[in-house]
Amino acid sequence: MQFGIGVSALTTSQRAMDVIGNNIANANTPGYHRQVVQLSSVAPQRLDNLSIGRGVEVAGIQRLINEHIEETQIRQTAATGTSESQLSVATQLESRLSNEKASPGARLETLFNRLEGLSSQLNSSAERKLTVASADQVAREFNSSATDLLHLRDDLDQSIGALVTEINPLTRQIAQLNAEIARQSTLGSAPNDLMDQRSQAVQQLSQKIGVEVLSGNQGQLTLMSGGAALVVGGRALSLEVARNADGEVGIRAAGTSTDLPVAGGQLGGYLIARSETMPRYIARIDDLARAVAKAFNSVQTTGVGVAGAFTTLTSQQAVRDVTQTLTSAGLPSPPTAGTVIVAVTNTATGERTLTTINVDPTQQSLNDIGNAFGTIPNLTAFVNSQSGTLSLMSAPGFKFDFRGDGTTSSDSAGLLGALGLNSFFTGGDAATLKVSSDLLSNADRLATSSSGQPGDSGNLQRLVALRDAPLMPNGTTLSGDFLQTIADVGADVQGLTEQFDTNQLLLDRLEQQRQSLSGVDTNEEMVNLLKFQRMFQIASRYINVLNTTYDDLLSIR
Repeated sequence: MQFGIGVSALTTSQRAMDVIGNNIANANTPGYHRQVVQLSSVAPQRLDNLSIGRGVEVAGIQRLINEHIEETQIRQTAATGTSESQLSVATQLESRLSNEKASPGARLETLFNRLEGLSSQLNSSAERKLTVASADQVAREFNSSATDLLHLRDDLDQSIGALVTEINPLTRQIAQLNAEIARQSTLGSAPNDLMDQRSQAVQQLSQKIGVEVLSGNQGQLTLMSGGAALVVGGRALSLEVARNADGEVGIRAAGTSTDLPVAGGQLGGYLIARSETMPRYIARIDDLARAVAKAFNSVQTTGVGVAGAFTTLTSQQAVRDVTQTLTSAGLPSPPTAGTVIVAVTNTATGERTLTTINVDPTQQSLNDIGNAFGTIPNLTAFVNSQSGTLSLMSAPGFKFDFRGDGTTSSDSAGLLGALGLNSFFTGGDAATLKVSSDLLSNADRLATSSSGQPGDSGNLQRLVALRDAPLMPNGTTLSGDFLQTIADVGADVQGLTEQFDTNQLLLDRLEQQRQSLSGVDTNEEMVNLLKFQRMFQIASRYINVLNTTYDDLLSIR
């Protein structure tokens, strides 16, 4: 029995030193939790009325962990991942929109400067061409911004897909570790290292997607995300990226048709950016492009250029079906209920005849509008059902225009701009905004005059006045609205930066708390190593003393 006591001390100290050595070796291993040997005395042996101890044994190897800190760290990792991915998208948005020299806002200011300069050079063909070219730059800059935002959205879709391809292997790894941990727990062993591997995998997973961790039997974990079970025991849910008919991106379980309400982590942040942030700013750029087109068209269509009134004119905004009502025919900006005043002038006598056409886009089709124009004397209207356009042609010796009598709006319905008749811009959003091909091919069509008289710049002044007009719903000017958009993006970046910094700070503090309990302090481990080394040495000496004593007893004669 005496030798057994010494041997138990030797064995126990050796196992303790093995555990300490494992701690030291894994001091820098991510996710490693310090392990400590739990010692207990061996059940004593009774001799007569005495209870004699039989040494020491290893009762278990404890993995030092605070479950509350670990769970909080998982949630905080997910929150940090969310703010990180949202910040990444907002920063890219800011960089793509905030070019001071080449942006829709900057190009608009250049156009207004050109229009002001044209006021003193009405008869300069070169200035008119430069003004139209400047307008073309406005349209191109809107096109470029729209393309940049669409590319950013495509990049975002790729990032979402890449994250899903990273998430699926992690959930499978966690499921496999779950199964092995359960197997070893059934056999009575403590699979501490496997649990560390699983904890590290869960932390990595939570950075990518928000998860809720539920403890189960035999040391297994269940991971939930958005109400869906990603991991249950040894089974993992495989995710895939899905796109619906509207182009929206969602996350589904492979082989299913229902989107999962994924939240948290980098994936949750990217999905928020994809479904909320990107559509919001794309819509703002589109709204501004439409407002620019509407404002300039409302002035251009009701004036005349130095080229004078028209003999022929064809609409540049096509409808899908000439028999459908204008509100449902696919026009980028359908007209509203109102009137259009058409003036037909006898070029020989100078006599102008005004005709008012009533417009009700909810009841009238392009065919109906064409018929209404066709009733005007000395004016012919032709609706092309193939191209979805309306063409107007005056009789020989006559011309027509839409400047009315100068006292009331000659196009309260906005029909001319909607159809692209003598319009400044065509298109319905930032991606499709273009200067009218009629204007590009003939800058003399730039409607600078309200009356058609030589030297009249009344309509040009109306175009210049658009610069300071509060045309946007929030009361800002056209250029001011773009500056406000940039300011809002900047505010988003600032807010998300602060949010990310705060989340990262909290995460760092949680890691410090975890390390204070679960981390390996090599100095402390060396002290413990020396303690058990001393225990091993003393046990060895104890056995040696016993051996010498027995030898002495056996040598007595």
